[in-house]
Amino acid sequence: MTVARAKGPKAKADRLFSQIIRSRGRCERCGQRDDVVTAHIIGRRFSWTRTNELNAWALCPSCHYEVDNYADSKMFMVARTIGLDVYGELRALAQKNGAKFDWPAEVERLEARLAEV
Repeated sequence: MTVARAKGPKAKADRLFSQIIRSRGRCERCGQRDDVVTAHIIGRRFSWTRTNELNAWALCPSCHYEVDNYADSKMFMVARTIGLDVYGELRALAQKNGAKFDWPAEVERLEARLAEV
């Protein structure tokens, strides 16, 4: 079975961003595992925070499930990693209205960032 892969600059930005986050290597919550995935703090549906490195953790599947399904676990991680002030700034940025998000420019930025990590 062949799985279709999303195309376009937004999909490419997602793939690059995921590589950047997963390059952190180990689960940022338990520190035990290296089979990490990208876990967004503010949901991916918000373009303005979707590829912001402060808005994601590298988590093992178990820890990803924990922070996605238990608000206390998520907020403990927020406080421990980015802090409540940055979390508030990300929430405000997620709600940004007006200018359309420039996905091709974001792909260029992420390609350069990936070369650094």
